[in-house]
Parts: sequence; C-alpha cells; structure tokens
Amino acid sequence: MHKFIFSFLALLLSCTFSVGILAQPTQAWINEFHYDDEGGDNDEFIEVVVNEGFTDLSNFTVSKYDGGDPGGEGTVKASETLNNFTVGSTQDGLTIYYLLIQLQNGGGGLGDGIAIDYMGTLISGQFLSYEGIITGTEGPANGVTSTDIGVTESNNTPEGNSLFLEGTGTQYSDFTWTSGTATMGLVNTNQALPVELSSFSAILTENAVQLNWMTATEVNNYGFNVERKREGETWNTLGFVEGHGNSNSPKDYSFLDDDIVNAGKYMYRLKQIDNDGSYEYSQIIEVDFNSPISFELNQNYPNPFNPSTTITFTLPVNGNVSLSVYNMLGEEIQILQNGFLEAGMYSYNFNAEGLSSGFYIYKLSSNNKTQTRKMLLLK
Repeated sequence: MHKFIFSFLALLLSCTFSVGILAQPTQAWINEFHYDDEGGDNDEFIEVVVNEGFTDLSNFTVSKYDGGDPGGEGTVKASETLNNFTVGSTQDGLTIYYLLIQLQNGGGGLGDGIAIDYMGTLISGQFLSYEGIITGTEGPANGVTSTDIGVTESNNTPEGNSLFLEGTGTQYSDFTWTSGTATMGLVNTNQALPVELSSFSAILTENAVQLNWMTATEVNNYGFNVERKREGETWNTLGFVEGHGNSNSPKDYSFLDDDIVNAGKYMYRLKQIDNDGSYEYSQIIEVDFNSPISFELNQNYPNPFNPSTTITFTLPVNGNVSLSVYNMLGEEIQILQNGFLEAGMYSYNFNAEGLSSGFYIYKLSSNNKTQTRKMLLLK
C-alpha cells in the first residue's frame, strides 16, 4: 500500500518582524555506506539523501567519528560538505549524493560513526554508529549518544557490498538497515519511495466542482477512485482515474463532478489503489456548494501534531498566492506556494520530520490579504 504524502508545508506569522531566509531540512539522512571488506577495504563510501529543494549543499556537512571502542568517546576524524559529493539519482523529490571516503579509523569498525548536520546543527536521528554505541565529544554530535544501526561488515564481507536502508517511504524512520550489493548513487535494493500526492484541490465552476491533484512520483499505482458524500450520507464512487503505474516525474490529474443537484456541503476524497489491490485514502476536501467562500486560512488538524498535520485554506477569487513556513524567530523555513491559484478550496500536509518540538507559524497571502496561524509540534 502506498502512503499519501502531501508535500505542502505551512506556518503562521503571528506578529510583524523582519524575516531572514533559513531553510531547514525535513528530509535528509544517511542512506548507505561501506567500510570493510576482504581485499583491503576497497571503495569505501558514504551516501546521503536530501530533499532536492535544498540547493545550497554547502550547508550540509557529513562527519565521520572515531570512538576507539564501543561505549567510548567519539571524536571527529574528517568532515566534508555535501557540495563535494557526487550527485546521483533523484526520485520522489529526493536526491542521492555519494562520496568515496576512507571510513576505517583503525581497529576495524569498532566504535566508529557518521553524522550529518545542517548549518552546524545535527539533523535529528542522524548520528549513526556501527559495531557499538559512542558518545560525541565534539562537532555537531557533541554530547549526543549515537544510534547503532544493528548491522556490520567484516574483513570477510565480499567486495561490492554495503550497508543500506530498505523499505518504502520518504523519511529516514520509514526504513531499516540491512546489507547486500552496493548501489552507490542509486536507490537501494528493496527501497521504494511511494505515490506522493503533492496537492489536492477543488475548484468551483458555475454548476460543477473541478477536482485537481498532482503526484510527485508513483510506484505500482493502478489509479484513483474519486469519492463524494453529502452531510449525513455515505461515501459514493463518482468515477475512476487511471494512474501512471511507475513514474519519477510529476503527474497531473483532474476529475469534473457535474452531477450536483442540490446546494449544500459536499466532501471529496481519493482512494489510491495499487496494482496488487491495496489502497489508501487521501485527506478530505469539503466544498460548500452555492455558498460564497471567503479568504480563510484554517487551523491545522491535528494540533498539536507529530510529525504531520493537515492545513486547509479557501480563496474567493483567483490570484497569486504565497504560503510560507516560519519558526518563532521569524526565520523562513520554506516557501511552499508562490504562484497563481484559482478560487477554490486547497488542502496540504505539513510533515515536520527532522524539526524540533515547538511552535511554528504558517502564513497565507493573496490579493493584499494575509492571514497567519500557529501550530505546535510535540515529539
């Protein structure tokens, strides 16, 4: 079954202040590495995955740590910024980078580790060790106890193998570590990034509702059932829209509901179906047909949340729309929407994986109108 992941983030600005641009990664992790094999430890490397929206790669630094022995104190032996890595493949909005680098620090892999930070701050969960747990005494992992990945290599490991993540998802926590044939610069063996729904919206026309949605990537996507219900009624299938199966590029879909007889509130959802028959529902969009809509940014739900939440807003007229995310220092995390949208209802998901607990702010602006709201991330 594929997960629906709405890639729209948003945060509300509750007061007026000058805004500095400081993007924060929500998707960045150590994805694969190799450190030990027979024949002299050939082709040692580190591979990381980063959301392709982060273009200043010099902000990311990968550090290798030596703890001497399991349970020891980890010191930084070498560091490299991501702009010195080689660019590999991109899938589902995630780009793979890799670097040939010696990872052995004497004594085999005992007490060794790898960390990745953004602008000097350790990315959550990304101080990883192998053959034992260590505690960082310097660098981005200073004072942090590592997470042992649970699999290792030895001088009997065949050449051309590595340790890598497998599973399906778009966050580090979706995967598990295993070992096998190295795929440096490519998506790992048994690793898949699911159907990712980038947006889902409803546009009111004179006598109908136009539903539009976009996927960033697709794996085994058979298609979508479009479902609708009125208040107090059950869900009904309006039609089926065929999927693209497997795709690494954005795909647009639409469906016109021109079978509306009575005024009232209508709810819509998508049932995404895999080739094997498994399925998953999208979030719900609510349309109040034949009632005027207003410029309104709604409170996210759920709130508090961990790690994702849904944000909805309505636009009474067409116009250029921006939706941005800020932390409580007024630093802009990411611009999520900056362009033309038609009047209608819009729904997006904010995934805060990799961000710290606390209040965040989402801000909506269009046609000289602005609204802001707060939301609380609790991990």
